[in-house]
Amino acid sequence: MKEHSLVSIALLTYNHENYIGDCLSSLLDQDYSNMELILLDDASGDQTSKIIESYLEELQKKFISVIFIKNDQNKGNIPFNMNQMLKRAKGTYCKMLSGDDILQYDCISRLTACLEEHPECGIAYANGYLISTNYRKGAFTEHTKTFYSYKRSETDPQNMFRRLMFGNAILAPAVMIKRDLLKRYGYLDESIAYEDYEFWLRLSFHQVRFYYLNENLVYYRKSDSSASSLKSKAGIRNGMISDGKTLKKYYHYLSKEDRIKCKEAYYKRYLKACWEQQYRRGFWGILYRLKREKIPIPVKLLKKKSENEYEQILEKNAIVIGMLERWISNIQEGKRIADYFQRNHYQTIAIYGLGCVANRLCEELKNTEIQIQYIIDQNAHLLLSDQKVIHPDDNFEDVDVVVVTPAGIYETVKEQIEDKITCPIISVEEVLF
Repeated sequence: MKEHSLVSIALLTYNHENYIGDCLSSLLDQDYSNMELILLDDASGDQTSKIIESYLEELQKKFISVIFIKNDQNKGNIPFNMNQMLKRAKGTYCKMLSGDDILQYDCISRLTACLEEHPECGIAYANGYLISTNYRKGAFTEHTKTFYSYKRSETDPQNMFRRLMFGNAILAPAVMIKRDLLKRYGYLDESIAYEDYEFWLRLSFHQVRFYYLNENLVYYRKSDSSASSLKSKAGIRNGMISDGKTLKKYYHYLSKEDRIKCKEAYYKRYLKACWEQQYRRGFWGILYRLKREKIPIPVKLLKKKSENEYEQILEKNAIVIGMLERWISNIQEGKRIADYFQRNHYQTIAIYGLGCVANRLCEELKNTEIQIQYIIDQNAHLLLSDQKVIHPDDNFEDVDVVVVTPAGIYETVKEQIEDKITCPIISVEEVLF
């Protein structure tokens, strides 16, 4: 193949002394030569940097340029570190790697060929092998399996955008991107953990075409104990936060039907993970949201319990049930919730908490003259809602009244937020009773 395009490889490493040798060896084995290598070690506490230094002479013979950056202190921010390398890149194409990834000998040449042969595409991606922490190059283990990316080339960017909104199935080390996309649409988002997912969504949103190559080109090491793994509580929390932030950016661009499907995919993905890892707090929190959003509980996915049993557990909250019963009684008596706010000259309101009571309040005030300006919730980053949702630490916009919906914590909430806003702060019980 004619090698006329420079490829920039950005390799990020941290405490990879057991794996970095295999990674660098796989780069040296590439059948493509027109490459530059930018390495960044995020202040490893092991022998990673020394191992890299032992490879430098050989790497300098293979690559037209080698830049080795060593952080004085650990940044712990993958997208920040990756951006530092990508901003130094000079190649037509860029590839992002971690120090524990391994490439097939023809990975660079195959992905580059895809983009050369399909200039209308901005990204080429392939499949890869998922490998265990004890995998060594050239020795498959029982923990090795194939990761299949989306199985066809997406000629329609809108279709790729829609697919991605239901979940990420693109393996980051199996991706090659045109560098000018970074300059045109921005670098990786440094505020989230799963930066690659947000980047794929951003590009597809901007009508960038993706090309799929149905070949296994990389070995991707996934540790169950890592902060990004759904095999740990920390990984589940990080995943929900990161995916929640990402999806909220683009959620409103979906059709109403697809919004529902997006919510289902998001909640069910993490519900299953919580169930498998016995993460009770996360499990019941997600189950509550499924109930609130009227999304069927995936009993087959969770096994053992019936849907009725889950319902019984959720409905142990007697205070909430009591308020909802009062609500029903008011409706039967012909009383409108909107009448309370009109009577008190409250035209614009904010609601604290997005549980089932708040959800009921939002429904009641639809198509009335009362305007819900925003919702305040501790889990703002996790919630996909048609309403604007902010965190209690965020700045509050002026409204006529704040309604606190969580039962039993009105006084606590009032004390926490009363310095942030000048309007009255009332309990939903005052509205109902």
